[in-house]
Amino acid sequence: MTRRTGARPDAPRAALRDSLSLRDRRFSRADHADALRRKAPARILGGMKSSALVALVLASALSALASDRPAGASNPPAAPTPASGGVSSRSGGLSVAPVVTLPNRFGTPGEKISLEADVKQGGAPLSGFALTFWVEGKKVGEATSDASGNASLPWQVPGSFVQKHYPVMAGALHVEGTGDLSIFKCKTVMKVGSFSWGTYKDEPGSPSGTYAFTLTRVSDGRGPSPAVPVDVTVNGAPYNPGHITSDAVLMPLPNLPAGQKTWKVKVAFAGNDSYLASSDEATFTKP
Repeated sequence: MTRRTGARPDAPRAALRDSLSLRDRRFSRADHADALRRKAPARILGGMKSSALVALVLASALSALASDRPAGASNPPAAPTPASGGVSSRSGGLSVAPVVTLPNRFGTPGEKISLEADVKQGGAPLSGFALTFWVEGKKVGEATSDASGNASLPWQVPGSFVQKHYPVMAGALHVEGTGDLSIFKCKTVMKVGSFSWGTYKDEPGSPSGTYAFTLTRVSDGRGPSPAVPVDVTVNGAPYNPGHITSDAVLMPLPNLPAGQKTWKVKVAFAGNDSYLASSDEATFTKP
């Protein structure tokens, strides 16, 4: 029996195996691609959920940062009102309190001056803000700031104020500013006059008469309050019955010695912690 040569007996089986292997690989790729397509929506949805979570976290962080940021020039706070206690607030920001500053003031007893206060909020003038003014712990009045943020209170320095520094305060609820009021001695004017004869010309008896004097302050033309003591001399001799004070109305003159017809009267104020010294004199002669 003759054997064929040149052909491998297992060739058909190898070809079949190779064919099956190629088909299995094609099926494997197709199945894998199909699986990827089926899983794609889930992956996309999962990615979207992750992105949304990250965005929510970032938004919360930015909101927290914004709430801690003070009001800036680009977003000024609302103007306050006294009813809100002098503190204004804005949505999403911190409360911003007005700042009250007082310039130092000067005056003399009895002088009419103005107590001043400057009100700003966030560095800008604040109008319509009501303030109460106090001098040395005593309420003296109220004023409201104008368009320039200035609050001005007309006020008269008490005549009893002395030469020293007085603390001044202006404020509202939770807001206040302090300043200084420097008081100097006030100039005074003494005037002697208004003579009236008691005995006139050839009338019998020693010459007699009365006179008046006034002591006023330069600041307002009024007398010192309270009244102050004065010294009187007539013809060079002290004549001060009852310790005369500046509020005396009508002053008697002493009787003159025989042969004399003239009174030379001088009234002097020595000065004190509130007022400067002054004096005046006048000569009255019987015709």
